[in-house]
Amino acid sequence: MTRLACERGTDVDFDRLEESIVSTERLAKSGDLEGRRLQLLDFYRLLGEATRNEVLVILVSALTDLVLKLMARYDVGPWPTTSQTHRKIVRCLRRRSADEAVALMAGHLDKLHAYFSKSAMETGPRAP
Repeated sequence: MTRLACERGTDVDFDRLEESIVSTERLAKSGDLEGRRLQLLDFYRLLGEATRNEVLVILVSALTDLVLKLMARYDVGPWPTTSQTHRKIVRCLRRRSADEAVALMAGHLDKLHAYFSKSAMETGPRAP
């Protein structure tokens, strides 16, 4: 998805990604962690839209819904370097540096997976 966004995305798409990052940071500073979670996942939706591939947009939407449910179930807090990594990815997209953007996203998702797994193991699921 990142590679296609790099190839097909426009400056408007990349501007929207940067606006999403700013909104995420604003919500974090205000202490609205639930709003931050929702806004954070919007970054991936916007990245999917930049691919101009409707199947990827649907897939990202389904996956972000699943991730949001898992985050709520296990009360996983924010990963502190997400906005910083997202900014680096957008810079790569603007330069059309697909390999670098893909490597950044892959590393970011690997770190998030490890963080979520560790958090889930430590806290266990929330009571319904």
